[in-house]
Amino acid sequence: MEDQRICIKFCVKNGFKGAEFFWMLQTAYGDAVMRRRRVFEWYKRFKEGREETADNECSGRPSTSTTPGKVDKVLELVREDRRITAKEVAEEAGISFGSTQSIMKDILGVRRLNAVLVPKDLTFDQKNARKETASLNLEETTDGPELLKRASEWRFKNESRTKKARKAPSRVKVMLTVFFEYQGIVHHEFQQQGSTITADSYLGVLRSLRLKGISPDLGSLDKEPIMIKNESGETSSQVPSTYLSLQQPRCPSSFAGDGSQDAQKWLKDYKRVVKYNRWDHTMCLANSVFFLEGTARKWFENNEETLTSWDDFQRALGEAFGQQEEVIKEAESLLKNRAQKVKESSETYIQDVLYLCQVVNPRMDDETKLGHLMKGVAEDILSDIDCERC
Repeated sequence: MEDQRICIKFCVKNGFKGAEFFWMLQTAYGDAVMRRRRVFEWYKRFKEGREETADNECSGRPSTSTTPGKVDKVLELVREDRRITAKEVAEEAGISFGSTQSIMKDILGVRRLNAVLVPKDLTFDQKNARKETASLNLEETTDGPELLKRASEWRFKNESRTKKARKAPSRVKVMLTVFFEYQGIVHHEFQQQGSTITADSYLGVLRSLRLKGISPDLGSLDKEPIMIKNESGETSSQVPSTYLSLQQPRCPSSFAGDGSQDAQKWLKDYKRVVKYNRWDHTMCLANSVFFLEGTARKWFENNEETLTSWDDFQRALGEAFGQQEEVIKEAESLLKNRAQKVKESSETYIQDVLYLCQVVNPRMDDETKLGHLMKGVAEDILSDIDCERC
């Protein structure tokens, strides 16, 4: 209806007559137009200077549940029992549940809050007593979630929530890293509180061992015999079977990075040792520094912070010391001039030529390899081959 009142105000401002603008309203709104009497009432109001088009507020039905007496009754019930429910308040005060909520929220300004747990250290006896009490209460309680609702209380705007004691987390658990071999413990180290053993922390321990001069390998496995007496009283020496079951780890060759070694070939040999020793990627990276020397060792120490994984180490090593093009050129030159030497066995010559072929082109076909082999084979062997063909 407010849009029609706006139209009436517009017509008054522009000096239209009553019958004229009523006909305009009928044309615009049809059956939804206001009654004639109401139209002229608003016409008179706007003519007298009214500006608001909204209808006046009505007092409505008088409230019978939010009287001062009912409000005081609800306030008295809440102060007597802070854990009373709104449903129980409505029954005690004799008013509806909705009126109870309106009084408590809009008039009294109370709200339902749960108690706050605050840290508190408990002794061992206090913990046991609390455990026994909680177990007893749990056995006697059958309503489950209703118990949590009863723990909440009504609080006014200027009141804080209730505080309860809360156990502090235990501080007696500590993680320990231990390195040991069959002869005993090599190194032990406690973890910092709140931390756990990860790949980064494990690498940190290995770096600290390197700074202390302790190698992470198992060391020598010298087998000392023990003396055993038989039934006749005779003594004999015997090596314990547990010693025989141990397998000494292998150590790869060192890489200096001075240009005299092929980085890819050294890395390939290192991977063979890794496979034999059953090292994972973390151990591969941690142990690699012990087999670097000279320029390669300085390169590792300068870039140690960026070498965070075994894949990063392999890629960076190839970029720094790869020189793959020079290696291939050198192999091509050797393969081109390779010939079987005097008193050199055929097997030695064949394997050396096949190795050079692998360096020059790992995908070289068999026919090309055969051509390189036949090109430098000794004349006496070549003659024997021709005779066999004949």
